[in-house]
Amino acid sequence: MDNPNCDGAGPHTAPTVKMYPLGAGGNAILCLFCWAAENRYHYERGKEMDGWPQEDWYRTPEYGGASK
Repeated sequence: MDNPNCDGAGPHTAPTVKMYPLGAGGNAILCLFCWAAENRYHYERGKEMDGWPQEDWYRTPEYGGASK
């Protein structure tokens, strides 16, 4: 499935996207599957060093209505 509003590598879910904070002022706009992949990456990096928090999909508002 393609989601043109998602910045992640996929596979994608549709249609909702949310803004995932990357740190240093950067963000990624991600669908649920890509969000989970980013959280897995942060989890693995957190084992090696501190400061890699995971984000909660359910507490983050939908990104600017771009997915509607």
